[in-house]
Amino acid sequence: MLLKKPLFILIAISSVFGQSEIWYQKFLSALRNDSGVRFTAQIIQKEFEFSTESKAHIEIIDSSHIIFDLDQETIFISGDTIQTYNKLTNQLIIDRIINDDFGLLSLLSGNLKDISFNKSIISNNRVKIIYSIPDLSYDGYIDILKSGEPKKMNIVYAKNQFIDIKITNFKVGGLKIDTAFLYRSKEIINLYE
Repeated sequence: MLLKKPLFILIAISSVFGQSEIWYQKFLSALRNDSGVRFTAQIIQKEFEFSTESKAHIEIIDSSHIIFDLDQETIFISGDTIQTYNKLTNQLIIDRIINDDFGLLSLLSGNLKDISFNKSIISNNRVKIIYSIPDLSYDGYIDILKSGEPKKMNIVYAKNQFIDIKITNFKVGGLKIDTAFLYRSKEIINLYE
């Protein structure tokens, strides 16, 4: 009888951690729909005593083509290239994405590497996937509907350093953000070279 109890606990723990990976894959499938997805993100970034809040319209064409449309700039990611168009100055900056860097773009695009799943909390029609990135000492969560549709995301870098994201208006297809700015910029600064 004593042997059955530890075995049951081990099976229960392994199934909880295994479920996190399944829910995370469901989240990735929702983001990487063949028709593309679009949504609105309310983003709060806190860095010690400084806090910023912004709203972005995001379109994910596929896992390596993503557009972030903000009030003053549009960011277009294509593979390892990031192009940032400043709407006020009509300036385009082209640069290379740092693969080891983890932040807002990684979180919103689902491009999370070296992630460890701590557990999943299932309630009603939602699932909160709690994760960590041990190499960087980051923690956070991804809150999704059981369909995989993201609702909230969070990453904590350190005490008083975090990003909170609330996602609304999640839709499949109907992509419409204009990328013509890539060709009509008055000034192009290429840092990629």
